[in-house]
Amino acid sequence: MSNEFITRVAETAVSDWRERHIMLPSVVIAQAILESGWGKSELAEKAKALFGIKRHDWTGKTYIKVATEQLEDGTYITVKNTEWRAYDSWEQSIIDHNDYIATRKLSNGALRYESILGNTDYKDVCELLQSCGYATSLTYAEKLIKLIEQYELTQYDEEVTGVVRIAIDAGHGYNTDGKRCLKSIDSKQTREWTLNSRIATKLAELLKFYECEVLRTDDTTGKTDVSLNERCERANAWDADIFISIHHNAGLNGRSGGGTQVYYCGDSERKNAQALYDAIVAETKLVGNRSSKVINKDFYVVKYTKMSAYLIENGFMDSPEDTPVILTDAHATKTAQGILNYLVERLGLERKSEVIYRVQCGAFSVRANAEALKDKLIKSGFEAVIISGSK
Repeated sequence: MSNEFITRVAETAVSDWRERHIMLPSVVIAQAILESGWGKSELAEKAKALFGIKRHDWTGKTYIKVATEQLEDGTYITVKNTEWRAYDSWEQSIIDHNDYIATRKLSNGALRYESILGNTDYKDVCELLQSCGYATSLTYAEKLIKLIEQYELTQYDEEVTGVVRIAIDAGHGYNTDGKRCLKSIDSKQTREWTLNSRIATKLAELLKFYECEVLRTDDTTGKTDVSLNERCERANAWDADIFISIHHNAGLNGRSGGGTQVYYCGDSERKNAQALYDAIVAETKLVGNRSSKVINKDFYVVKYTKMSAYLIENGFMDSPEDTPVILTDAHATKTAQGILNYLVERLGLERKSEVIYRVQCGAFSVRANAEALKDKLIKSGFEAVIISGSK
């Protein structure tokens, strides 16, 4: 039973880590074991909740039961009629648990569990959960670590760690003041974030075909202009191997000129920044007339990220030459391809093995019947072959 429980929780925990890099799978599994009593607790059975998360700002279903909490002096108290989050499935509970860790804030607006996000040290994560006040138990971290080691749960971390990590940052937010195309050139005044995010999304889609992990450090909805510090912290906490910040430039005010530029920080990065620039313009041809195309400058996101970091200005939003080009989907596709070409070369990315799914349509003991179905499928435009074998 324990193996079945671990396998079921691990499936969602690993999948969510691959997609969002919030909570290390081994810790999520250990928490589920500890908090739900291997799925046998009242909350797990009646509310489909593997974790004891109180309602807070939850707008979904709830379940009312007593809460038992440990005080700092080691004694316990009970709180009647406590409202807990309830779900339709354990899998939903796991996803909401990770959402809670990623979004829960302190009274000053700071993320309560920011130091946990993307952290790959299971002992550190367990201790941080306790020190950040996730649970009232004075031995919560100790119990989690014991479970992880007893059941060798780090094997699920090994499935998703150790691969190349690429942080992609679409600069600004949708409503950031002033960040839009010049009205006299683009009547819609397309927002810079829209252009930035389009390239970032295309790049992320291309990278799905390669052995790597991808993290977006911006708000992918564009609703929030994530602070520069938080963007850097997300990439740093995730231990990214490279950071790509995507932007579009301005400053010509309708005058002629423009082009692509790549910014970096530190003399040691110049060669790599030049290679990135070359890879992009080889696809887009958006060279422009700037005298400096690869520039060493301490922009915040390239200075305060721990990994190699580059800020790309993909043309000018107030240039009569650049704007009609950068508004096109084709330009975004070419830009994403250029960045991908650089990443493949720089990081040695390997393509994922292609999976082919075959569908069987019918099985017969009489060869003539098989031949008849094959002919029918071919006439309908499907590929069809006959494979013989015994039952």
